[in-house]
Parts: sequence; C-alpha cells; structure tokens
Amino acid sequence: KAGTPSPWAVFDAWGAGEGIIDPLSDDEEAMLSPEMVRIPIDDEDDGANLPNESDILAVYDKLLKRKSSVHFGYPYNLMYNHEELYEFMKYSINNLGDPFITSNYGVHSRQFEC
Repeated sequence: KAGTPSPWAVFDAWGAGEGIIDPLSDDEEAMLSPEMVRIPIDDEDDGANLPNESDILAVYDKLLKRKSSVHFGYPYNLMYNHEELYEFMKYSINNLGDPFITSNYGVHSRQFEC
C-alpha cells in the first residue's frame, strides 16, 4: 500500500524507521528548487537572496528521511552504518580510471577495489 512505512526502513540506523515523516512544507520545497540551490558565478551575484548551505542541507536531509520512510520499490538495504569510514571523508579520494593501471594521483583507494 503506497504511503505506508517502508518494511525495509523499520530498523534503519539513521532514523528512517521512525514512522512516516511529514512531507516538506511549501517553503522547504522552494528551498530545494534549482533557483535556490544554484551556485553564484560572478561578483555581481553574491547569493544574498539565497538560503545558506546549512539550511539547504537540513531540508535535503528531511526530504531523504521522508522518501526513505515511505519507500516503495526496489528493496535496497537501509540498515547500514558507515561510522568507521567518517575519518576518510576529509580526503579527496579519487578512483577514476582503470583500477589495474597505476595512477599518477596518489590519493586513492584502489587497493580495496580489486
């Protein structure tokens, strides 16, 4: 039945199983519009009329919680916890290219790919 809590989100470590999350308000929806999330590209456009990044990310998190709470479709696993990998988020790890050919970019995780 569409609109019911996802059976795969019941024990999600990130809170998606807390029941059905309320939809975004009109103001929150507007905050995720292409006009609001655009990146100012010149000096004349300082982005003063745009919401700050933290507010946009908070609304995006709420949107993802909402969509996960009523997920209807392919049964992917929502029960995961990546806390052990948080330490590596500070690095710009790049794994582009063939994992079997040595890269000239030294910050990678190819040793875990093959």
